[in-house]
Amino acid sequence: MTLKSLIKKSFIFGMSVTLLAPSLSQAFGEASTIQAYVGRQALVPLIKPSWGRFILHTDSLNKLYSSRSYQAIWVGSDGRPNAMAESLKSILAAADRHGLNPGDYWDADVEALYNAANTNQNNWITFELAASEAMIRFASHLSTGRFDPEQVDTDIKFKKKEFNEYYELANAVIAGPQGLMAGLDRLAPAHSRYTDLLGALAQLKNQKASGGWVTISSPGVVLKRGVTNPVIQQIRNRLNQLGYSVSNAGGNTFDAEFETVVKLYQEKNGLKPDGVIGTRSEVLRSLNYTVNQRIAQVEATMEKLRWLPKNIEQRHIFVNLATTEFRLQDESGQVFYFNTVNGQPFRRTPSMRDQITFVNLNPTWTVPHSIAIKDKLPKLREDSRYLEKHDMYLYDANTDERVDPSMIDWRSMTPKMFSYYIRQNPGPENALGVVKFPLQNPWAIYMHDTNERNLFAENERHRSSGCVRLERPLELAAYLLQDQPEWSLQSIKDFVPMNKGEKPRELERKVYLTKPMPVYFMYLTVEKSENGALRFVDDVYGQDLRLSRALANKKDAEADPSAKTVTSSSGYLQVNGTPGKFQIFQKVRAVRCDMTRRGSCDAPLTLDLNKAQAIPAGDYLVGFENSMYPGVVNVQAGQNTVLNLEKLAVPSSVRGQKIRIYRDFSQSAEQQKMLLEMFTMGRHFNRLEKENFGDLYLTGSWERDFVQRFTYEICPKLDAYGEVSSEAKEVCSAWNNARSPSDLNPLYQFGNDGTLQELWVTYPGDVISSKHPRYLVSAPMTGDDFVAVFPGVYKVQAEGSKGSTAVSLRVGNVQ
Repeated sequence: MTLKSLIKKSFIFGMSVTLLAPSLSQAFGEASTIQAYVGRQALVPLIKPSWGRFILHTDSLNKLYSSRSYQAIWVGSDGRPNAMAESLKSILAAADRHGLNPGDYWDADVEALYNAANTNQNNWITFELAASEAMIRFASHLSTGRFDPEQVDTDIKFKKKEFNEYYELANAVIAGPQGLMAGLDRLAPAHSRYTDLLGALAQLKNQKASGGWVTISSPGVVLKRGVTNPVIQQIRNRLNQLGYSVSNAGGNTFDAEFETVVKLYQEKNGLKPDGVIGTRSEVLRSLNYTVNQRIAQVEATMEKLRWLPKNIEQRHIFVNLATTEFRLQDESGQVFYFNTVNGQPFRRTPSMRDQITFVNLNPTWTVPHSIAIKDKLPKLREDSRYLEKHDMYLYDANTDERVDPSMIDWRSMTPKMFSYYIRQNPGPENALGVVKFPLQNPWAIYMHDTNERNLFAENERHRSSGCVRLERPLELAAYLLQDQPEWSLQSIKDFVPMNKGEKPRELERKVYLTKPMPVYFMYLTVEKSENGALRFVDDVYGQDLRLSRALANKKDAEADPSAKTVTSSSGYLQVNGTPGKFQIFQKVRAVRCDMTRRGSCDAPLTLDLNKAQAIPAGDYLVGFENSMYPGVVNVQAGQNTVLNLEKLAVPSSVRGQKIRIYRDFSQSAEQQKMLLEMFTMGRHFNRLEKENFGDLYLTGSWERDFVQRFTYEICPKLDAYGEVSSEAKEVCSAWNNARSPSDLNPLYQFGNDGTLQELWVTYPGDVISSKHPRYLVSAPMTGDDFVAVFPGVYKVQAEGSKGSTAVSLRVGNVQ
């Protein structure tokens, strides 16, 4: 059975949604019917009704139903929604308990199917599968997160976890209507950081329900101990709302107790703990974030915590990159809690899981080439003896021979000419200090001692080039080696040079741990402190902002051309063609744009194939199933513009059960289409999702969009961000000054494998380089099928074959 015939046998358009299986018309909730739809997941990965925008994923549905012999869950023997359906509806409506969006699960489409099944039990199968799809999506989002972490930011190194908890999901269903919520809740992260924020979110939502909180106006005077002012009572109230317990007995007076709590708030929220509230106070700025803003911050942090293992190891290191703090826990509880110095906003420390396997005592420091160029070369131009003064040595990068820096003309040295590396000897003046904790990652990120210990006392500690500097490195080394008596804390102090001028007893001494220590680097701007108070720090990396944008999943405000009145300024657009069986949506997308003004485009129109439809006259970008028409389509008033799709058949040289056809971005024709849509619209033409088969395809209403967040809206206001990276200036210059689509070419790197790399600019004025997977023009298909596409260049590849063996085909009249 093909996908197209399966769709025809599954759903029809009408006042009700009717199963077209006459022999089963009086049989409701039968296992054999469910199995017929979801049990062919290898051949039919997606099901989409012709009347709706949502997609059913047969692979995940089959994993759920096969564990229960394909028995129905949400309908009874009468075909109508049962008590389980009512329970699921209630649970999904409260998905915001976990910081999720209820509209992503039980939305208007599911509600319509629910009502249809209540009205006519012949509609049971459609509702049954849609409700299960919604539950699986909720469970997956709750357990593993809503978005691929590596696609949010280049400095996030956590991979998207695959949702495989179908056994637990089946048990939640077995628990019945009363136990369903508890069963689903068990899929959420179990570690304390998540459960703490679950309570914090409930607290903030209660605060919102009771009216939120008012903005505290600046008193116009400095508030400090001994001062009396009405604003002080407002601040007392706000501190108590956030969990910082302070008595109201002092009223409007800035007394000793109030000063202590203000200092605690400042310390915990990344502010200077001086106990003073100035006229333009950072304290008031922090306290005046709205309840909604703080809720969004908590929700973004909860999403990140889903990237971690469900249960974190009892013995582990956790570095919060946002608060710049180190914690080590073991079976006895918290062992260490001290400050760190982390990467700067433009040299961000990556979020990741890693491990320590050995401690490096008396490490030398080989300066990374990027730091040598950015930091050391300018200092050498100013002082040719800089290396000598800092116990550093210069080496030829080609021969590894030591070079006398006094023999080099540093003033004329350019970055391209710099073919050297710099190494610093161990000691208190070494940038790594006297101990290093190497990790296993390929990005040369590790933890270490430092020669700038004064920075730990600063409230803003994002000051490194990416690695993590530790306030108590010797104590950490002694703890990690505690089962090796020869390496006590005192022994380590005797082994390393503690004072300037002392020489190390031995270089690069590696001492291996008997058991690796797990290490987590996470950027969390919200925490619950030990006393229960909420901590919020600024999003200096912009990671929360990027994550929130990825999660926003804004659906297009599509216009219905049939609802528009035909006027004298209307024209007609007709796209002819026969869609392939595995082209799920089978709709034409048209966007009218003012070609004289970049970014001035109307809401997209969705049109049927083989039908002349009235639309406003003008210039359009037109697409079908992720293929794009090559160029601008002009629709003239009173005229019918006809476009024809081309038939692309799988060549006989390519055979397999899962064949992918995707746009060949190594070819100029497809590159120009991409540049045209970005130049004209200022964003990507389609909403695309990284489907469960690993490539980009059109999104249904339930999928998260992958590409719409890639915009350049920050570029016109880049100067307002103050210090920005030089790369951001270059990218925004290319974007702002483009006069034609080809001018945007420097922002893209098109691969031979169908992928493309896109540069875009984000807060705080930095460049993100994001890799887009292949752009499929249908779901994976079989070898004897075809697709309908606009003229262009496409690659056809069977699953498992290498990119070099893909067949490239030029279809239709393209340049």
